[in-house]
Amino acid sequence: MKSFSLSHALVNLSQSVNLREFKSRINVENFNSSILLSSIFKNIDKNILVITAKPDDASLLYEQLSFWVSKEIDLYHFTGNDTLPYDKSEIDIQSSRKRIEVIAGIFNNLKNQSITIASLEAVSQKTISNEILNESIHTLKAGDNISVDSLISKWTRIGYENDTIVYGPGMMSRRGGILDLYPVGLPNPVRIEFLGNQIESIREFDINTQRSLKLIDSVCILPASEYMPQLKNAEWVNEQIQSLDWQNISKNIKKDMKSELTNLVSGFESQDSSYYLGFFNQQTIIDHFRKEDLIIFFDYKKIIKSSNEQQFQYYKSKEIKLLREEVPKYFPSSVVESDKVIQSIASFPRNMKIFISDKDKSLVADSYNFIKPPLFYGDIKSFCNQINNFVLNEYKIILISAYTGRLLEALKNYDIGILYEFNFLQEKLVKNIYILQTESINTMPGFILDNDENKIIVLSDIEIFGFSKHKISNTKIRNKSRPFFTKIDKGDYMVHIDHGIGKFLEIGFIPGEEEGEEYFILEYDKKDKIYVPMNSLDRVSPYVAPSQHLPRLTRLGTKEWSKSKQKATDSSREIAASLLSIYAKREMSQGVATSLDTKWQEELEKSFKFQETDDQIKAINEVKSDMESSLPMDRLICGDVGYGKTEVALRAAFKSVMAGKQVALLAPTTVLSQQHYETFRERLTPYSTNIQVLSRFRSKKEQNLIINGLLDGSVDICIGTHRLIQKDVNFKNLGLVIIDEEQRFGVEHKERFKSMRSEIDILTMTATPIPRTLHMSLAGVRDMSVIETPPDDRSPIKTYIYEFSDSIIKQAIVRELDREGQVFFVHNRVQSIDYFASYLNKLVPSAKIGIAHGQMPENELEFVMKEFANNKIDILVCTTIIESGLDLANVNTLIVNKADTFGLSQLYQLRGRVGRGSKKAYAYFLSGTPSSININAQNRLRAILDLKDIGGGFQVAMKDLEIRGAGNVLGAEQSGHIQAIGFDLFNKLLAYAVDDLKSTTNTENDNNNSNIKEDPLNPAVKTMVQLDISSNIPSEYIYDIAQRIDIYQRLSKMKYTDDWAGIRDELSDRFGELPGPVKNLLYINRVVSIAKELNLKSIVRKEKKFFLTFIYDIGGAKKALQKCLTDSALIGSNRLTINSSEDNSSWKKELLDILIKLIDFNKKFHI
Repeated sequence: MKSFSLSHALVNLSQSVNLREFKSRINVENFNSSILLSSIFKNIDKNILVITAKPDDASLLYEQLSFWVSKEIDLYHFTGNDTLPYDKSEIDIQSSRKRIEVIAGIFNNLKNQSITIASLEAVSQKTISNEILNESIHTLKAGDNISVDSLISKWTRIGYENDTIVYGPGMMSRRGGILDLYPVGLPNPVRIEFLGNQIESIREFDINTQRSLKLIDSVCILPASEYMPQLKNAEWVNEQIQSLDWQNISKNIKKDMKSELTNLVSGFESQDSSYYLGFFNQQTIIDHFRKEDLIIFFDYKKIIKSSNEQQFQYYKSKEIKLLREEVPKYFPSSVVESDKVIQSIASFPRNMKIFISDKDKSLVADSYNFIKPPLFYGDIKSFCNQINNFVLNEYKIILISAYTGRLLEALKNYDIGILYEFNFLQEKLVKNIYILQTESINTMPGFILDNDENKIIVLSDIEIFGFSKHKISNTKIRNKSRPFFTKIDKGDYMVHIDHGIGKFLEIGFIPGEEEGEEYFILEYDKKDKIYVPMNSLDRVSPYVAPSQHLPRLTRLGTKEWSKSKQKATDSSREIAASLLSIYAKREMSQGVATSLDTKWQEELEKSFKFQETDDQIKAINEVKSDMESSLPMDRLICGDVGYGKTEVALRAAFKSVMAGKQVALLAPTTVLSQQHYETFRERLTPYSTNIQVLSRFRSKKEQNLIINGLLDGSVDICIGTHRLIQKDVNFKNLGLVIIDEEQRFGVEHKERFKSMRSEIDILTMTATPIPRTLHMSLAGVRDMSVIETPPDDRSPIKTYIYEFSDSIIKQAIVRELDREGQVFFVHNRVQSIDYFASYLNKLVPSAKIGIAHGQMPENELEFVMKEFANNKIDILVCTTIIESGLDLANVNTLIVNKADTFGLSQLYQLRGRVGRGSKKAYAYFLSGTPSSININAQNRLRAILDLKDIGGGFQVAMKDLEIRGAGNVLGAEQSGHIQAIGFDLFNKLLAYAVDDLKSTTNTENDNNNSNIKEDPLNPAVKTMVQLDISSNIPSEYIYDIAQRIDIYQRLSKMKYTDDWAGIRDELSDRFGELPGPVKNLLYINRVVSIAKELNLKSIVRKEKKFFLTFIYDIGGAKKALQKCLTDSALIGSNRLTINSSEDNSSWKKELLDILIKLIDFNKKFHI
């Protein structure tokens, strides 16, 4: 049997390109361009830059080349930084850091071959110079002598941000002689510990736990930004200002410009930083390549067209600025004109223009016959027949697919070889058919290579299953989220279980006891104060409630607080009883258990192009467990749009289909139904799953065919709107119902499906966040899965608050349209929405504008939303109807009119409509003048501006949003009780009531009461420990209040069996050697944890004696206890008196020994 390798064929092909006699022009076809490029690379040992016309072209080519290019070659994707010429906006630091990583990679690998893919737009944008890059990159080694202050100063100048904790690339933090740094380009941050000015050690550490991972010898530190104004000075600013032509420019503009530049070089942030980028960066990435390197124009014709478009936009922006006299002549732009970029590349001896042809056969060489392969669109029968023909004609066939299990089953009669990604190009193709599993579906087309020496066919999922939609993804990258430390500021409202609502003042000492224990100080009505010991912080929680109004401080010494608590307690027990009644009825129902996962299920899940978050995995496992149970599933999935709920639903649907059941997915709108259909079809087509959409947009004939298919069982999954629950729709074997946007459907809709089949599984999804604490309280009562981790590639949305302004609105819209994006313009008044659509049409005449609001006829609304989703409308003027629903990656600018009239949760959710893709997103909240809006509205606008972190609805200050979620589960009538005592305490009361009632009704286990949660209003009394030693966390040791509170809380919650050595090592690792008061703090908390097990009321040391007082009488255990302890121990009815040493280290050990003996004594006598 004839054998040859694809690698051999490519070598011959690259020789036919004949780079030794360099060709500056090559013609190829789109379908085989990536494989041809990879063959060209084989004869080049220099760095290569491939330039595409558009950013999407670069992304697609990068993914395809990732497959073909050898893993030994560094392959980079140099992206744009979302900067437009003469655009006033803040530089996107994340994209800037990615660009720096690529440039540094090229810089550091001059001796090795590297390939960089970049769009013309990215190449035209100015970046860091070789000179500055060389000056900025530095390596630190253990043993180096260097000043800590000088390092911090250097890192600040090269773009690193200082914070109290390092949780992302480009961040640094200092704690005494310990520096934490997350260098750009490294997988983990590093911890550098100093002894004086000498580096004692360098350790990698985990971003989530903040614990060290391993020692390393050295670390290379790149600049954290390609834009470093702090390397300049005031004299440089004056030179720049003087070099410009200020004729016809007002003095104020000149003054403002000088002030902005001065602030930038001084280290201050600016919302207009991209506007001044041209002052600081003069080079492009092309300047980082050597003359002997190869520059390739990929699709030269398209690049020239794109260049002309960019040139037009560049000169148009420049002309407008000059006509308005907003910039002086010779003002340096942030980009280089694209025609100059192309001209500069002409100076490279090796520059190649690749022309993409639409013909079916290659023009590279007559001896090579590259042919476009046939398409099968999921028709497995036709695919198998064609494979048989290819085998008969002696072709070697390589199938590259994410669905290898499906293909192996279809081709089970053939002797099939398995290829591996790392060596498949070199593999000798002896067998007729080979299969290679890959995650890179939808991006790489196949081809047929046919000549006398080589007859090879490569087919991918594009040809086999018809996948053609390109989707950029950060494949299999694990999310890393910021560790959450409660942020507490002076004046924040807090709830103390015993004393009520007060204000946080500070962490401090009782006057006159500055060397002892620290206290959490709260202020109440009439300026009264209470000092809460730090080991009692579990009795204090932040005040969260649904009102926009400030809470009233509790008056100490009155009954108002106890009355509020009693009312809330009664309410929580009513809710718990109601929920338990529903739960009990469900437990009595009988369902049909779904079978365990099949091989196809496992293969489907492996084909998911993103890395599942921990939340997703947990939700998926919970859903599967429910389906495999004999009880009918009724689970709620909570998570924001884009957080991965659909993937959970898709896997559940496929699991049901694999068990021979049908699935119904109910969505609130036709457009959302269509989105779900596209997702399900793409993922499930390889498994011959019949998926249909049922809506009134389908013709009567099409609807009848689908309805008949549901009745005879030929339709596996049907996705639809309310049309799906009409009486004429029936299923043969319905197994699972998925309801999207649960709040948009009523109980009767669930009952409609249950009437068809009582044992069906129901999975509902909602984008309204549910607090995790409430989820935990209802565990075992309401089945909920919470997905709160955002996707890894989601960037924070840049938020602006402005007074209403024509220029601001026009600039925001034009900026978005210039990058081929779309805009939401929210105006929440139906009566005047047409006026604003007309206003925008006059402001931006070239834009296509649509209108959407809830009072429109449903067909018309659906049509407009569909047109917008299909990019046929540029600006959607709408009400808050967009608050939840669609996931539109191309909509990345939001403008909200009269933002001061919206609640904080509405502003947050509206802002969440943009930023779904990889592009930087912008939100503009417009309002009247500050004097025209009330203080509460101003506070809301300030709060939304501060909420920069993704997923903030769960963890950072999104209080009324959380309460809305709580209301959805508990009922809106509970908001009054939550208002009175705060959400956290109400939640604790509910958790206790649920556990208490469950325990009361469970008569099967007499010991069940031991599992009841602690009553939050009557918690166990904490042991009073007085050892006359200073025990606190000095601010010099941990400066940040939030982190100090976090450590105090963790210590107070630890049990005597916990890892006390571990917490000590963690503190030493993160903050340095423990000072005496911190060692004492750990010691006292450990003593308290043991004392709690022993039911000790107090431990006191004075006059060289220990006094241990028990809550209960010792009773008849005195003799045995005396035997266990020393003869000198005096044992009373409930108190022990034992002598202690005077030396600190000795008496501390003695006390611990005594307590451990008492623990052993209790175990021995089962006390």
